[in-house]
Amino acid sequence: MSCIDFRGVSLGTFSKGIWRLESFRKHWSNLRRMSRVSKLSWVFALIAIALGCDDPFEHSKCRSTPLRIAASPDRKFEAVVREDSCKPHLDQITQTRVELRRTKSDEDPFPLPGQTIFGVDGKRVIETRWLDSTHLEIECPGANADKFYQQSHQWDQIIVSYKL
Repeated sequence: MSCIDFRGVSLGTFSKGIWRLESFRKHWSNLRRMSRVSKLSWVFALIAIALGCDDPFEHSKCRSTPLRIAASPDRKFEAVVREDSCKPHLDQITQTRVELRRTKSDEDPFPLPGQTIFGVDGKRVIETRWLDSTHLEIECPGANADKFYQQSHQWDQIIVSYKL
């Protein structure tokens, strides 16, 4: 009985290996069939992309500054107003946003990270006000709706309303 099981597993493993080898051969032969001009075109394209991007992670280099933190009445959540400055304009505020997050507690010493629930391009005055433990009001006077990049009306158990 164990011999049959062993042979079945061995045969299955062997057949998977052959399939992988055949797949590799097929792709290798396709690559060999490409003309030299095609291969050189790909090489030059990759070099141009590499030289054109002096820093491929430039978009992710932002400086985030928390301005205000407002805790909910039951102290389970926090609304954080942040200003972000992203490259290449690190000296200017490129966006202002509100982030909701859970606070640390004895029951949950490592809460999940917060989430941006409201964001607007440029420097804006944003006020947050807790109406009760599950209702947050965000006020952003003079904000234009076409400048919003994020506007959520609920996060976790929190309902969000806006005064714009």
